Amino acid sequence: MIDNNSNKENKRVYNVDKFVCKFIRENWFSGLHDEKPKKIADEFGIHYHTVEKIMTRTEGYHIPLYTLSTICFYKGIKLSQFFKEVEQLYGQNLDDTYDVK
Repeated sequence: MIDNNSNKENKRVYNVDKFVCKFIRENWFSGLHDEKPKKIADEFGIHYHTVEKIMTRTEGYHIPLYTLSTICFYKGIKLSQFFKEVEQLYGQNLDDTYDVK
C-alpha cells in the first residue's frame, strides 16, 4: 500500500493559506516589491525565505501561526484583527477546501 502523505510532491494547499498570503502580499508587502526579501523580513521580524514564499507562491504557502503572529506584532495589530480583515476581503472564499499540488 502506498502512503500518499509521505510523497512530498503531493501537498495540500488550503484556500485559507492562499488568501492569508494574498492579503499580506497585497496589503502589507505591496510597494515593497523593489526591496530585497531580507529588508522586508527585517521589517516584519521573519526569515527572508518566508518573505520569498509569500511573495512568489500565488497558490499559497502554509504559513505557520507563529510566523503570522510575528508579522502581526510587527505590523502593530492583533491576530484577531488580522483575521477579521482577511474575512472582510475574502470571506466567501474561506473554507476548508484545498488543492493538491
